[in-house]
Amino acid sequence: MTTIRVQATFDTATLLPEDRYVTTFHFDDASVTDAYEALRNAVVGRVRQFYEASTPEPPLGAYISPFVSRIVTLSSYNMLLPPPRTPSFYSSATLAAASAGGGLPEECAICLTLEGEPPINNRRRGRIYFGPLVNFSNNIDVATTTTPARPKLTGASSIGVVLASKASILADQSEVMRWCIRSVTPTENYVPIDRGYIDNAFDTQRRRGPDPTTRAVWIGQP
Repeated sequence: MTTIRVQATFDTATLLPEDRYVTTFHFDDASVTDAYEALRNAVVGRVRQFYEASTPEPPLGAYISPFVSRIVTLSSYNMLLPPPRTPSFYSSATLAAASAGGGLPEECAICLTLEGEPPINNRRRGRIYFGPLVNFSNNIDVATTTTPARPKLTGASSIGVVLASKASILADQSEVMRWCIRSVTPTENYVPIDRGYIDNAFDTQRRRGPDPTTRAVWIGQP
């Protein structure tokens, strides 16, 4: 049995630890007897390809805000070791240049919901919040006088189609280590990811928002 956690850490232009964004992936297979060290490179490589792969086009980096560093730190943990765990392996991924349009607010994200095989319940469901995002046509259907702004889910290069396609590759059931949802109830367990979906509504991750640096003051007229 081998269980691996990979964390993708995104720095921003501030380079401050509190402004980093972290996405966590778990991989597990009870039938695998290979040692952690023999598998971690391949697992980290799959996460790297999730962000870097250009098929389907464009790579996911093109959808991520230019405020985010293009170098992503990938750290690997052996989950069979007792806590507190420390990373035992470091690598990196390189994000493609952000598409033109400038970044949306840092709190703005798209939720990729992950599910195991039915029956689906809270312990067989996980989420990844993808962002911060670029304000360009493949990411967003802008608001009009009759419709709200929504993530674009249709079209070959839309964020919904590309993100779903690359998540499907990461969840390839033929891989030795399966991408999993980690649950700690009633005990620690790992559910292989079988499917998922993306809603056509943005999610707000308030902890990603910047602190104020100035303010515009007003007073009542005398």
